[in-house]
Amino acid sequence: GRFRLLDNFDQLLKRESIRDELERNHVALANAYIGDLRAVQECFVAQRDHPPISWNLPPSSGALYWCAGLAERVDLPMVRLVKLESDIINREEGHELLKMHAQTMAALREYENQKVEEWAREVESASHADLTESLLTRSGNGHLFVNFNPALVRLLREVRYFLSLGHRCPDAALEVYRRSEELRRYRCSLDTIASAGNVVLERMLPVERPLIDPFLQSFDRVVGEGIHALTWNADGIDTFIQSARE
Repeated sequence: GRFRLLDNFDQLLKRESIRDELERNHVALANAYIGDLRAVQECFVAQRDHPPISWNLPPSSGALYWCAGLAERVDLPMVRLVKLESDIINREEGHELLKMHAQTMAALREYENQKVEEWAREVESASHADLTESLLTRSGNGHLFVNFNPALVRLLREVRYFLSLGHRCPDAALEVYRRSEELRRYRCSLDTIASAGNVVLERMLPVERPLIDPFLQSFDRVVGEGIHALTWNADGIDTFIQSARE
């Protein structure tokens, strides 16, 4: 906030008399920054096990965004302090803030690496296994549901945010992410088919059953392939979707 104030009066700061006065107040800037460093350290220690994550972020990348926010709060003022036309960095206050800055950034980077490694271990084994499940599943009352594991939805979201933060993702996760648009298209089409079939079951009267039973049996034969044979890695999903639609 103090640096933003200085930016607003940038032209005035070039005057000799004002620059001399500012030089004497650079210690106040350093002390304010040390206070910020202590606040970030306390926040990190208190919340590292249960970081505050935005409602629209998945767990792992949400924790990384929180950590990146703390790092930005620590790093940006440091860059400005170093660029000051002052010898504040060479004073006792400067030595203390350099040491605190290095310790805080090291702790934040270690936390980031830990979160990335934990997530990588989770997805390496899960990404391929989830794609070997069937396309559809049927409940006891005959209703159809798209059988797309919620863990895969989370994985796709995690990869997107990991990449935006510049973190490396496991090859298995990237392979699934490259198919994200294709998988999204499959899910939407299958959801439309399942919903249409379920609406018929919900609205059909007992006296209507004999009239449309041949069509229900034909539909069941087609979707049976998606329940028992086809997986998300299988070939011919587009053909199956077209047949089920018809």
